[in-house]
Amino acid sequence: LYTDGFIDAGAPEREPFGEKRFRAAIAGLQLQPAVRLPDLLTARGEEYLEGAIVADDMTCVAFELTSDS
Repeated sequence: LYTDGFIDAGAPEREPFGEKRFRAAIAGLQLQPAVRLPDLLTARGEEYLEGAIVADDMTCVAFELTSDS
C-alpha cells in the first residue's frame, strides 16, 4: 500500500517518478523482507529527486503473508 507521493514525486519541476519506476523499484526489491520495503522504496524516491524538496508525503506499508502449513 502506498500514497501518491511516490508516483507524483518530482512533479512539477521534473518528470514524476511515476508508476512504472515505482513498480520497477518494487520488482528490484522482491527478495528483501517486507519490513525493509518502506525504507528502501523511500530511499529510491529520494535518490530520484536528487535532493529536491519532497512536496507530498511518501508513505507505504508492506506486509508478508506466510503459511504455517
